[in-house]
Amino acid sequence: MDFVDGRKRLDGGARKAGRLFVVSVLIVALVFSIGLASLFTQPVSAAFPGANGKIAFVSDRDGDAEIFVMNSDGSGQTQLTFNTAADDMPAWSPDGSKIVFLSTRDPDGDAEIFVMNSDGSSQTQLTFNTATDVEPAWSPDGSKIVCSKVIVTATGRSL
Repeated sequence: MDFVDGRKRLDGGARKAGRLFVVSVLIVALVFSIGLASLFTQPVSAAFPGANGKIAFVSDRDGDAEIFVMNSDGSGQTQLTFNTAADDMPAWSPDGSKIVFLSTRDPDGDAEIFVMNSDGSSQTQLTFNTATDVEPAWSPDGSKIVCSKVIVTATGRSL
């Protein structure tokens, strides 16, 4: 350790150790903040803007998953579904007039496919089965809807 202008000057090894300590503290702080942030984030479902330019998305701000729409700039957020079931995976019809989605509001509690107008009116159940229907999507011309079906067999396999 040397003295320069009455101040202690650390040698090269001590300075290197000090820098290494500071970098280590910064890395630990970064990892901690990323980990903490991940505790409070949830996956989100959103649909590409329809022909009307609006984005359909899912939020659990009322305690369960509900479908909302908003303008592409984030303004005009409007809740479309209001129930205690989970509503998820919205998809716009090609002309932007309807939204297909899944919901667990079926009495069996399994996910079924529903469709509604772009303003949330006329919510209609399309599938009625004991399987779990997921990932609804529209055909390019909007005349058909397709979805995946999860079936659990006696061996526990999902098909």
